[in-house]
Amino acid sequence: MTLEELQLEVKKIYELIRRHVHDGIETEELTGLSSTVSDVTITTSDITTNNVSSAKHGFAPKSPGDATKFLNGDNTPDYKQVKDSDLSISDVTTNNASTSNHGFLKKLPNDSTLFMDGTGSWTAPPTSPTLFEGVVDVLVVGGGGQGGYSNPPTTWGGGGEGGEVVETIGFDVISHIGVDQAYTVTVGTGGNAIWSATPEDGDSSSFHSITAQGGHHGQNGPSGAGGTGGPGADGGAGNDSGAATAGNNGTASSLSGASVTYGGGGGGGSGTGTGAAGGTGGGGHGGDNAGNFITSGTDGLGGGGGGTVGNPGVGNNDGGNGVVIVRYVTANFGPCTGGTITTDGSDTIHTFTSSGTFTVVAK
Repeated sequence: MTLEELQLEVKKIYELIRRHVHDGIETEELTGLSSTVSDVTITTSDITTNNVSSAKHGFAPKSPGDATKFLNGDNTPDYKQVKDSDLSISDVTTNNASTSNHGFLKKLPNDSTLFMDGTGSWTAPPTSPTLFEGVVDVLVVGGGGQGGYSNPPTTWGGGGEGGEVVETIGFDVISHIGVDQAYTVTVGTGGNAIWSATPEDGDSSSFHSITAQGGHHGQNGPSGAGGTGGPGADGGAGNDSGAATAGNNGTASSLSGASVTYGGGGGGGSGTGTGAAGGTGGGGHGGDNAGNFITSGTDGLGGGGGGTVGNPGVGNNDGGNGVVIVRYVTANFGPCTGGTITTDGSDTIHTFTSSGTFTVVAK
């Protein structure tokens, strides 16, 4: 190549560099040159002069080696962590959280009574009903014990013990406004075995935690002792050749609206007389040798059955069934249910002569 040709080639290179490289083009095929500039032939360094900016295109900044950072669009772009303030959100629900995917929280409903449930819906939580507390008076009487049988040919039976009488003044009951509360009531039956080597005791009665025991049965002849040993009124002893013993009197209560005596003991049977009377409170009368006069304890009073005399011993010596009575001030309760309902002045009375449920209804 002649000197003149070399000078011309240098001039062409100078013009190309001036027009292209200094105008910000990173790579450019230099027309007329014997070689081509490409990404393979470029050597980069830590110099940031030609990095991209808001004013011009350029090289990307050097990577920070941190996967949590991303290149932003500042005037001088840099790698930064994404902040919540960088997000632009709208009313589009596509990426909301669901039962199958993590996601954004749903838009707030602007209602302080609503809360998000497990399905992702804004719902009102269930409310606990308001507690109601009331006070009742309760009478519980157990079933009376059965009177004893005679043991042929000439012996006698003792009267059954009356059922226990338990009166509780000021028993707390609870319910909830709009949600009624049921209390179980059990009325014990009197002992009522058909001719048996062992007459039956009465069954216990109860209202919730209040329990009254049933009366013990009278003894068969030849012992003929009255039913004793429990908390109820004792039954009278039988006597083959003389006067039998009357049953003891029971316990009075006015919760029914009148003074009534409950749980009297049954009278003993007599082989030579009419038998002894039962105690006040439904105790049965003891019988004579011909089977006369004998009566069972009174149902609803829990009286003990009368003792029998005769061959092989006659019936009608059952203990009386018990009773449960619940009384309260009418104005303090809603329309409670259960048993036979009566009123006495400002009070309401529920009488149970068989098992059932007393349901407390809040005022």
